[in-house]
Amino acid sequence: MLGRVAARELVDPSATRALRATVAFMLPLVLASLGLITGTQAVLASFAGHAVGGLDVKGGYSLRLFLLVGLSLVFAGAAWLGVGAGRNVLMAVLATGLIALGAGAWRHGLGEYGPSVASTAALLFFLGLISREGATPPEAAAATLAGCGFSIVVHAAFWPLLAQHPLRRTVAAVWLALANLAEALPAVEAADAPARHARVAACENDLRAALDLSKEALKGANAKSSRPLVRELEALNQAAAQLANYLMALNPSIERLMEPPGPGALAASFRSFLASAVNSTRSLALAVVSHQAGHLARFEVRLRRLGGLLRVLQSRVAAKVQDSPERAHLSDVLGKLQEHLPTLRATLRASMERVRERGPISFELFDLRAWSLRPLASALNFSLQVDPALVRFTFRLAVIMMAGTWAWRAWNLPHGFWIPLC
Repeated sequence: MLGRVAARELVDPSATRALRATVAFMLPLVLASLGLITGTQAVLASFAGHAVGGLDVKGGYSLRLFLLVGLSLVFAGAAWLGVGAGRNVLMAVLATGLIALGAGAWRHGLGEYGPSVASTAALLFFLGLISREGATPPEAAAATLAGCGFSIVVHAAFWPLLAQHPLRRTVAAVWLALANLAEALPAVEAADAPARHARVAACENDLRAALDLSKEALKGANAKSSRPLVRELEALNQAAAQLANYLMALNPSIERLMEPPGPGALAASFRSFLASAVNSTRSLALAVVSHQAGHLARFEVRLRRLGGLLRVLQSRVAAKVQDSPERAHLSDVLGKLQEHLPTLRATLRASMERVRERGPISFELFDLRAWSLRPLASALNFSLQVDPALVRFTFRLAVIMMAGTWAWRAWNLPHGFWIPLC
C-alpha cells in the first residue's frame, strides 16, 4: 500500500501537496471549534499554514528549512502589523502601503515565489486588520507562526520518505565531467597543444573518477531498492560513457587539424559542435538534479541545436576531407553520434519523476558556466539592482491599495477589506 502511494507521489506530487495544505488548514479550525483557541487565531493559523503547506520546495534540506522559516516570519510580521494598525485609519493606510512595498521586495528577492508570498502576506495583514476579538499583535504573530510551524513539520515528515536523491548529484557530476571534457577538446594553435593535451587527459581522469563514484553509489542503492529510478540513472551513466567514447574518438582527427598550417574551417565546425555539446551536457546535468519540466524543455532545445550542428559538421567533413581512412573514420563516428543523440532525450525523460509538474520555483539557467547543484537557490535574488518596471509597479500598487484601505475604513464598508486586497 505504502509502495503504491510512494510510486504515485513520484509521478505526480499534487495529492501530497493537497494533503499537506488541507491538514495545515483544518487543524486550527478544529482547535477553534473545541474552544482551545480564538477564531482570529484559528483563521490566521489556517491561512498561514495552508500557504506554507502548499509550497513544493526542492533542494538541500537546510535551504528548504531556511526558506520555509523565512516565509513564516514574513507571514507572522504581516499579521502583527495588521492587528497593530487596526485601531487607527491613518496607521492602517500607512501599513497597507508598507505591505504593498513588501510585495515588490518579495517579487524581486524570491522570484516566482514573490507573488504568492505577497498575496498571502497581504491576506494575513487584512485578516489582522479586521480582527474584532481584542487580539494583541504578539498573539496574532504567535498564532501565525504556530500554523506555519505545524505546516513545516508536516512538510518535513515527507522528506525522509521522498528524499531528494543524492544519487542524482552523482549522475549530474558525471555529465558535468563530460561537459568539461568536451570543453577541452577543440583544436588550438600548435604552441598551445601541450597544454590542451594535459587538459584533455585531466578531464578524462575526472570523468572516469565520476563514473566510478556514481557506479558505486548506484550499485549500493540498487541493492537496497528496486525502484525504477536507480535503473534509469544507471542508463544515464551509460549514455554519458558512450557519448564520451564518441567524443574521444574524434580527438585524433582534431589533433591532426592542429598540424601546420594550423586550425582551419573544419576546426571551426568542430569548435561550434563541441561548444553546443558543452551546453547540452550541462543542461542535462541540471535537469537530472532539478527534474523540472522547464529544464527538460531547455535541454531538448539545445539537443536539437546540437543535432543541427552535427549535420553541418558531417557535410563539412564530406566536402573537405579527401577519400581516406580518416574520412571513413570520421563519417562512422559522426554517424554513431547522430544515432546516439535522440536516445539522450528518451533516457533523461525516463529519469525525471515530475516532468509533468510545473513547479513554483524559478529554475532559469542564467549562466551555463556558473552551473550549480543548488536548484532552490536559483529562485533567490540578492542583487540590489531592481528592475525599474518593478519599482513603478510597486508604487502604483501601494497607491491603489492605500486608497482602497482609506475608502474601506473611512466609509466603514462591510467586508471592505476586499477592495485593497483585490
